Amino acid sequence: MGELWGRVIDPTGAAPARVRDYVNAALAAALALVVRAALDPFLGSDHAFVLALLAVVAVAWRCGFGPAVVTLLLSMTGIVYFFVEPRGAFAVFRESFLAV
Repeated sequence: MGELWGRVIDPTGAAPARVRDYVNAALAAALALVVRAALDPFLGSDHAFVLALLAVVAVAWRCGFGPAVVTLLLSMTGIVYFFVEPRGAFAVFRESFLAV
């Protein structure tokens, strides 16, 4: 059990590189959501995913595939919830899909 925690937590207090990569992934997703929220008055529901995809590309380039997947999941979940109509829900609904 101690060996497992030794791999996750560095006894010197500095986080191992892999843990830092995943923390950076979560921070990149949060930053993409904050910047998108700041641009919301200008963009509305248009181009909702652009900043999130830029965050994913930056994390993939810097940290690798695993942290990029974490950034993708976190940022896309936040974008769908906050910026895609109907806002505040995970259901993506458009009336044009029902028009027959």
